[in-house]
Amino acid sequence: MTVVGRGGIGKSAMVCRLLKFLEAGLLPDDLGTLEVDGIAYLSNARSSHPVTVPELYRALSQLLPEETAQRIDALYRDPQSQTRDVLESLSQVFLSGRRIVLLDNFEDSVDANAQIRSAELNEVLRGLLELPFYGLKVIITTRVAPVDLAEVEPGRQRRLDLDKGLPHPFAEDALRAMDQEVWPGCGMRPRRCSRKPGSEPGAIRARWSTCTAFSPPTATRRCRRSSTTPGGCCPRRWSRCS
Repeated sequence: MTVVGRGGIGKSAMVCRLLKFLEAGLLPDDLGTLEVDGIAYLSNARSSHPVTVPELYRALSQLLPEETAQRIDALYRDPQSQTRDVLESLSQVFLSGRRIVLLDNFEDSVDANAQIRSAELNEVLRGLLELPFYGLKVIITTRVAPVDLAEVEPGRQRRLDLDKGLPHPFAEDALRAMDQEVWPGCGMRPRRCSRKPGSEPGAIRARWSTCTAFSPPTATRRCRRSSTTPGGCCPRRWSRCS
C-alpha cells in the first residue's frame, strides 16, 4: 500500500497509529483483534534506519527465526548471488503469516521525475510485488508516489491519496466528534465540510488543537470582532469550513 499526501497531512501519524495497535494484536477504534507476527519500521527521516536495501534486508531478517535469518544473510553477503536469488529465497519463508514493513518518508528515495533513485532498491521493491510474498505487507508513506512501481502487479497494490480529504461520512463524523468535545451543540454544515480541502486528518487535528486553546467565551468574542479570525479558531469559522 502507498499512502500519498503533502507534508504534514498525517500520513505517518495515521499509519503509525494503526501499527501501534497491531503491536498489541488489536485494531484501532475498538474494531476487534488482529494478530501479526512482526512489524519493522524504516524511515528516511531517521538516519539510523533509512530506507535502503541493506536496512530493508536487515528489517526482513529480524522478522524471521534466527536460523532462517542467518541463512538469508549469508546468501545476501555472497558476492556471487544476485538480488533475485535473495528475493526468491525470502519469498519462500514469507509464504504465510502476517508481517508488516513500513517505509516512511519515501519521497527522499525518489528523484524529481518520481523515479526511485536507487536501481537496487527499485529491483527489490519490484521483486516484492512480483514474487509470492503472501505473508508480507509493505506500507509506503510518501509525498510523491514512485512511478516505477505503479504498473508492477497493480492487482497487488493499493494507493491511498490523503490530499483528497476524508470522504463522506467520515469527515463529518470526525468534525462532529471534535466539535462536541469543545463546544457541545455547536452547529456546522457537514456536507460542505466534506468537500473542502481542510477535511484531511492533519488539518482536522490542527484545527481542533487551535480550538482547544481557547475557552468558548473567548472564541466567541474573537468571532464577533472579526470575520477573518486566523486559523479557524471558533465555531463560526468551523461552520463555514474556511
